[in-house]
Amino acid sequence: MTDPPNSAQEGTLRRVTGDLRRLPARMLGAAILKANVVREVAGARSATGQAVMVVVLVSAIATVRDYGLGWFPMLMTGTVHLLQWPVWAGIACLVGGGKREGWIRLLRVLGFARTPAVLVALLPLIGGIQFPAHTWVLVAGVYGIRCALEIGIIRAIAAAVLGMVPYWIATAAYLL
Repeated sequence: MTDPPNSAQEGTLRRVTGDLRRLPARMLGAAILKANVVREVAGARSATGQAVMVVVLVSAIATVRDYGLGWFPMLMTGTVHLLQWPVWAGIACLVGGGKREGWIRLLRVLGFARTPAVLVALLPLIGGIQFPAHTWVLVAGVYGIRCALEIGIIRAIAAAVLGMVPYWIATAAYLL
């Protein structure tokens, strides 16, 4: 027989459940560039796990999309998509002038900035959705970087674009 949960366990359970209920709202808010949501995500430690969930979801969608190519291409796609997230945050932090705390804030906002890539799941229904979805991710990334590091738009654009270069190179190398 198990012990009934104590009040600390119930509080933790309520907090985790409440955070999970806010995940879709945070994803939508980050995707439509709502400043209050992006700032909340940047500062909320509870959003770190949610950002991981978004990145894993987007990576899984990209990986499954390559199912017909075999296991190795699927493994490569999944790996590139997962590694792109911390690399993007790291380069953006260096270019944007953030410190370690800035990198963690960037991990959160750039994880949520990848929300529009979920639309790639619609590729069989809507051909050509990849380019607009990935452009939207880049725009959301610029906005997230700007909010998380409190920097100007030009520096945020440079940080976002330079942070994406390794991903673009890895994708191009994979396609060749």
